Amino acid sequence: MRNPKVSGFLTIVAAIVGLYVCWIVKLFFLFEFDLLVLLPNHIFGVLAELAGVGVWSIKGMTPKGFILVAVWVIEALVVLGTAFFMSAASLDHIFWALRQMC
Repeated sequence: MRNPKVSGFLTIVAAIVGLYVCWIVKLFFLFEFDLLVLLPNHIFGVLAELAGVGVWSIKGMTPKGFILVAVWVIEALVVLGTAFFMSAASLDHIFWALRQMC
């Protein structure tokens, strides 16, 4: 990849696809293989329902509603940010090495 902007874009697309597949699999396991949700609008609908009741707990506290959605958003931002910055860092290193050779 010679263009850092294209590489960054493709990295973000790959990370979004990865998050999408992760949520499909998570919901499939959460509903004990009875429900396979593939469409994004259906996934968001199921997540909205799950946010109302909570899906996990820590030390007796079950995050629900806005708090749970905030955790999911932070998780997604961490995945996207890590993918983007790791991609950018590796490209800078590759292009720096190539500039040194020329």
